[in-house]
Amino acid sequence: MNLTTYENFLNEKKALRSLLETKASKLTTDIQKSARSCKNFEEAQDVMNAVAVLVQHEFEEVIEELVTRALKFVFGDNHSFEIESTIQRNQPEIHMFIVKDGERYSPRDEEVSGGQADVVSFALRVVLWAIQYERTRPTLIFDEPFKFVGSGPLPRIREMIEYLSKMLNLQFIIITHEEGLAEAGDTCFNVVMEKGVSRVEVSQKSEY
Repeated sequence: MNLTTYENFLNEKKALRSLLETKASKLTTDIQKSARSCKNFEEAQDVMNAVAVLVQHEFEEVIEELVTRALKFVFGDNHSFEIESTIQRNQPEIHMFIVKDGERYSPRDEEVSGGQADVVSFALRVVLWAIQYERTRPTLIFDEPFKFVGSGPLPRIREMIEYLSKMLNLQFIIITHEEGLAEAGDTCFNVVMEKGVSRVEVSQKSEY
């Protein structure tokens, strides 16, 4: 019986066991460190989410008030705008609602007209531009911003645009097919296509 062979085999296995025990100890230490880091990350994320919600609440009142004013001005006092801040999947989210006769609706709901959503979208762009720091150049470009409003409220929308432009020293560049809306412009450009070629003419407000 060759004892040397068995001794060598046993020594190899002892060395392997020692190596595996060392690796297991290191992995245990790494797991503990990762668990502490994960806990710290989760606590930091909770703090960040709480701060984000607080910041959102600071802006909610301003945004709600200004967008509500736009809705009331165009559609009447039975309209308003509300924002709700929540945490979903560990991320802060904002949900927007158009309130009509006391009932809250998503801007996508069938109970809300496209015109109401148009006014909200327009007002939000203006408000977010106004509160940003630092502000970009005082020019906003819109492509058919009120295409679902209809002709009835257009005079009130013109008045709203003129008021916002003067109050914020803000220039609006608006593309529209509505002649009634074009009356709000200081300068109007009429684009006419003839034989596949677009021709641009400067028009006076009195022509609309």
